Amino acid sequence: MRKKINLLFLSMILTLIAFLSILTVSCGTKIKEITGNVSFYVLSIGSGNFTFLEKDGHAVVMDSGVGIGENNNGDSIDSISSETFALNNGNWVTANPSDGKAITDFMKNTAGVQVIDAIFISHKHSDHYSALKYLVQEFEVGTVIAPTDSAGLEKAIRGYQPKGQMPTVDTSFSKTYEFLGGTFENLTAYSSKNVVKSLYTTDDPNANSMVLRFKVNGKTFLLPGDMENTSKVMSDKKFLKAVSSQPVDFYLLAHHGSTNGATELTPLIGNNERSPEHIIISGTDNIDGFENWSGQRNAVSNSEIPVGEVLKTYGMKKEPYVYITGSVLTETLNGFPDIVDKDNIKSTFEYKFSDNNWNFIAHEENISNRFSSN
Repeated sequence: MRKKINLLFLSMILTLIAFLSILTVSCGTKIKEITGNVSFYVLSIGSGNFTFLEKDGHAVVMDSGVGIGENNNGDSIDSISSETFALNNGNWVTANPSDGKAITDFMKNTAGVQVIDAIFISHKHSDHYSALKYLVQEFEVGTVIAPTDSAGLEKAIRGYQPKGQMPTVDTSFSKTYEFLGGTFENLTAYSSKNVVKSLYTTDDPNANSMVLRFKVNGKTFLLPGDMENTSKVMSDKKFLKAVSSQPVDFYLLAHHGSTNGATELTPLIGNNERSPEHIIISGTDNIDGFENWSGQRNAVSNSEIPVGEVLKTYGMKKEPYVYITGSVLTETLNGFPDIVDKDNIKSTFEYKFSDNNWNFIAHEENISNRFSSN
């Protein structure tokens, strides 16, 4: 009888350990949820990424880019070698001053940001970091979390003459980071050691994008940067296990919704019964005359296949759940299914938690790149 009781006790202990392991990452850090009154913003900035969380006047920015345009053509340098030389020597591309002012004014006046605790840079393409200069000049910034290809970043930030103390530049490419009382997971770093090591030598910054995940008041957010299906990360079992370990409520489509984005992430983060509530495409058709990257980018036009993948995985709901931050050609918009919100194109989106409720808000502000709110 005593042996049976001991075995039962042992079984209970093992079950408890297994349960606790779900709540922790391999390094032993407990995954903490952000709580309180919080807003998450996806800015309308062209075919680029600029998102941030705001809580009690403090912000965490996850990518700080302005879509490439007439004055934001850092990815259009004559050759890759000359661009790499410039970046490595601290000449990281900056957005034009009017765009920088529009962004910082919005953060101060609309979002109520007073201090930036951290800025994540998912990868080294200017449409994901080009407003960094204006953030460190206008706000006190605690930490800048660097991508694997971070050569020249610290020198660039020093050259911006930051407000207050020089931000800490974190080049650890860690699995977890703690800000705003919660945990931000860099799921890319969950990949096997060999894959993570290869990210430091790849010629394609998109392939080593941080895939960020965090949880706020019961909602899970996933921001994959410009991760692509062809990246070694996307075939790594440890990474895929980490991504699929929990369903996602708010998903930013990879690579601005382009067809070469990581569409294979879409079916990993939910199913027909448990699908994302909001999916954002931070992109645009280049109908406003500013897109000169490789002639045309047309991220939104190319996103019909990724949107089709969303529809195939999650089906049609009663209300739209795919939203677009940029301009969309009429024929492209008409070609999208009704899961796409066609009434709030060219908007900045806010997901706001207050009074114990979540609300999804479309702001008319179009932050930059010659968008108008008309």
